[in-house]
Amino acid sequence: MYRLAHLWAFGFVVAGHAVVVLAVLIAVGVVVSPAMLEPQFPGTTLPLRVGLGAIVLLGGLLAGGVLVLAGQRLFLLLDQRRLLGRILRELRRRTPAESRGQAPLGRRVGRRL
Repeated sequence: MYRLAHLWAFGFVVAGHAVVVLAVLIAVGVVVSPAMLEPQFPGTTLPLRVGLGAIVLLGGLLAGGVLVLAGQRLFLLLDQRRLLGRILRELRRRTPAESRGQAPLGRRVGRRL
Protein backbone atom coordinates (compact mmCIF):
# COMPACT_ATOMS: atom_id res chain seq x y z
CA MET A 1 0.00 0.00 0.00
CA TYR A 2 1.24 3.48 -0.86
CA ARG A 3 4.04 2.01 -2.97
CA LEU A 4 3.92 4.92 -5.40
CA ALA A 5 4.41 7.44 -2.58
CA HIS A 6 7.29 5.34 -1.24
CA LEU A 7 8.81 5.25 -4.72
CA TRP A 8 8.49 9.05 -5.01
CA ALA A 9 10.16 9.53 -1.64
CA PHE A 10 13.01 7.25 -2.63
CA GLY A 11 13.32 9.06 -5.97
CA PHE A 12 13.52 12.44 -4.26
CA VAL A 13 16.30 11.22 -1.97
CA VAL A 14 18.29 9.65 -4.81
CA ALA A 15 17.83 12.70 -7.05
CA GLY A 16 18.94 14.99 -4.22
CA HIS A 17 22.09 13.00 -3.63
CA ALA A 18 22.79 12.94 -7.37
CA VAL A 19 22.44 16.73 -7.56
CA VAL A 20 24.87 17.18 -4.66
CA VAL A 21 27.46 14.82 -6.18
CA LEU A 22 27.10 16.48 -9.59
CA ALA A 23 27.52 19.94 -8.05
CA VAL A 24 30.68 18.84 -6.24
CA LEU A 25 32.13 17.38 -9.43
CA ILE A 26 31.32 20.49 -11.47
CA ALA A 27 32.69 22.80 -8.77
CA VAL A 28 35.95 20.85 -8.57
CA GLY A 29 36.16 20.81 -12.37
CA VAL A 30 35.68 24.58 -12.57
CA VAL A 31 38.37 25.27 -9.97
CA VAL A 32 40.95 22.72 -11.14
CA SER A 33 40.52 22.90 -14.92
CA PRO A 34 40.81 26.36 -16.44
CA ALA A 35 40.09 24.84 -19.88
CA MET A 36 36.50 24.25 -18.74
CA LEU A 37 35.80 28.01 -18.72
CA GLU A 38 38.32 29.21 -21.34
CA PRO A 39 36.14 28.94 -24.48
CA GLN A 40 33.31 31.08 -23.03
CA PHE A 41 35.32 33.29 -20.66
CA PRO A 42 38.94 33.81 -21.77
CA GLY A 43 41.43 34.97 -19.18
CA THR A 44 39.72 33.72 -16.03
CA THR A 45 41.86 33.95 -12.93
CA LEU A 46 42.12 31.50 -10.05
CA PRO A 47 40.13 33.64 -7.56
CA LEU A 48 37.33 33.97 -10.11
CA ARG A 49 37.27 30.20 -10.69
CA VAL A 50 37.27 29.52 -6.95
CA GLY A 51 34.38 31.94 -6.45
CA LEU A 52 32.43 30.40 -9.30
CA GLY A 53 33.13 26.92 -7.94
CA ALA A 54 31.86 27.99 -4.51
CA ILE A 55 28.67 29.38 -6.04
CA VAL A 56 28.07 26.16 -8.01
CA LEU A 57 28.78 24.07 -4.92
CA LEU A 58 26.44 26.06 -2.69
CA GLY A 59 23.70 26.03 -5.31
CA GLY A 60 24.01 22.28 -5.72
CA LEU A 61 23.99 21.70 -1.97
CA LEU A 62 20.91 23.87 -1.63
CA ALA A 63 18.99 22.22 -4.49
CA GLY A 64 20.04 18.69 -3.51
CA GLY A 65 19.31 19.32 0.14
CA VAL A 66 15.78 20.44 -0.65
CA LEU A 67 15.17 17.25 -2.65
CA VAL A 68 16.59 15.00 0.07
CA LEU A 69 14.56 16.82 2.71
CA ALA A 70 11.36 16.45 0.68
CA GLY A 71 11.97 12.73 0.30
CA GLN A 72 12.73 12.26 3.97
CA ARG A 73 9.59 14.17 4.96
CA LEU A 74 7.52 11.95 2.70
CA PHE A 75 9.10 8.88 4.32
CA LEU A 76 8.24 10.37 7.71
CA LEU A 77 4.60 10.87 6.74
CA LEU A 78 4.36 7.32 5.42
CA ASP A 79 5.86 5.93 8.64
CA GLN A 80 3.55 8.07 10.73
CA ARG A 81 0.56 6.79 8.78
CA ARG A 82 1.68 3.20 9.35
CA LEU A 83 2.16 3.75 13.09
CA LEU A 84 -1.19 5.52 13.48
CA GLY A 85 -2.88 2.67 11.62
CA ARG A 86 -1.36 0.20 14.07
CA ILE A 87 -2.57 2.28 17.03
CA LEU A 88 -6.05 2.45 15.52
CA ARG A 89 -6.15 -1.34 15.05
CA GLU A 90 -5.08 -1.79 18.67
CA LEU A 91 -7.76 0.59 19.89
CA ARG A 92 -10.43 -1.14 17.82
CA ARG A 93 -9.35 -4.51 19.12
CA ARG A 94 -9.69 -3.36 22.73
CA THR A 95 -13.09 -1.66 22.37
CA PRO A 96 -15.23 -4.67 23.48
CA ALA A 97 -13.45 -4.71 26.85
CA GLU A 98 -15.21 -1.50 27.85
CA SER A 99 -18.55 -3.28 27.77
CA ARG A 100 -17.31 -5.80 30.36
CA GLY A 101 -16.97 -3.12 33.02
CA GLN A 102 -13.26 -2.39 32.68
CA ALA A 103 -11.75 1.07 32.87
CA PRO A 104 -12.52 3.40 29.95
CA LEU A 105 -10.24 2.96 26.97
CA GLY A 106 -8.61 6.37 27.26
CA ARG A 107 -7.36 5.72 30.78
CA ARG A 108 -5.99 2.26 29.93
CA VAL A 109 -4.10 3.53 26.89
CA GLY A 110 -2.93 6.63 28.75
CA ARG A 111 -1.23 4.51 31.41
CA ARG A 112 0.74 2.66 28.75
CA LEU A 113 2.17 5.88 27.31
